[in-house]
Amino acid sequence: MSDARTIDEVASRLRSAQNFTAIFGSLGGGSLEEQKRSLRKSFTYLVRMVHPDHAPAHCAKEAAEAFALLTRTREHALKAIERGTYATEILTTSDASATVSFVSKTATYVAQNTPLFTGDLSHIYAGTVKGSMERVHLKVAHTPPLNTFFAREAQVLARLALLPRVAEFAPRMVDSFLAHGEKGVLHQVNVTKAVEGFVSVARCLETSPRGLQPEDATWIARRVFAQAVLAKMAGVVHGAILPPHILVHPVKREPHHIGWIHSIESGSGARITHVIDRYRAWYPREVFEKKEVDERTDIAMAAQVAIALYAGVPDVRKLPKTIPPRLVQFLGRCVEQVPARRTRDVRAALDEFTEITRAAWGRTYRPLVLPV
Repeated sequence: MSDARTIDEVASRLRSAQNFTAIFGSLGGGSLEEQKRSLRKSFTYLVRMVHPDHAPAHCAKEAAEAFALLTRTREHALKAIERGTYATEILTTSDASATVSFVSKTATYVAQNTPLFTGDLSHIYAGTVKGSMERVHLKVAHTPPLNTFFAREAQVLARLALLPRVAEFAPRMVDSFLAHGEKGVLHQVNVTKAVEGFVSVARCLETSPRGLQPEDATWIARRVFAQAVLAKMAGVVHGAILPPHILVHPVKREPHHIGWIHSIESGSGARITHVIDRYRAWYPREVFEKKEVDERTDIAMAAQVAIALYAGVPDVRKLPKTIPPRLVQFLGRCVEQVPARRTRDVRAALDEFTEITRAAWGRTYRPLVLPV
């Protein structure tokens, strides 16, 4: 049986901790599974202190809140282990009832302390502009060395905002500034207008692990190839055309292209320096060989996503037998290991994909319905 004092102490520890180690301790340098076992052991120990079933009746509410907070923090810690950032990631307060303010030169933004999403490079918070009802997303760099990635994203989004007819398909930059973290450390914050009603391709694949119906896979895949076109229009290689970075609206069928933090200037001779580990199999070979990348890199990654939409996995050999041979050949050419053998132009790739798929399935306008 826990008591009110113990519950309060654990809750305070959860809310004040600056990193996961302060809550769950060091996990050592073992394998991912060994680290997860260590985390589970620490989590179980803390659960005994705050679980509502073990709490006195007069503090059941406080125990339930502490237990929910502990569970959310454990989920964030698991993701950090998979990213390899458990020991270094800055942990913000996870109390969903609390808010945090970010102040720039032009505005104050009020956000929930619990991240809406935690990525490889940042926490993303849902918030509003103080004094108005404008909803925004605030992306905060995990560590100061990542600030240059955020500055690059701000530049690319500024370019996309100037492009007629396509600007609406990319995040609209509201603000970009440096915020003070612990010990005066500066973290870049990029603020974009919030969008509603969209789902990620990653979510589509989670709910349809064997692939989507061809008609649904096709219209989504067109939006995926369009991301490579948008990158070319902005003068960059996107560098991370992956399931989490393409959002689609199930009814309007509009895309929302994100992930520009990974982009690099076209023709700059630059290499992709950051690979998202859980998607290593989706990157083409030149990335790991540290060679210069170009639009053919984006074509290969877009094709991998398209293949997964049809097959459930990014493997052209696993495409269903019902997929037209011509489409199989086209996608196979896009993911050739040697860039010189791939389709060379992103616009040509999109046009060819459109022509092949419309010949096979025509145009369909049914809304996307994801399994529960």
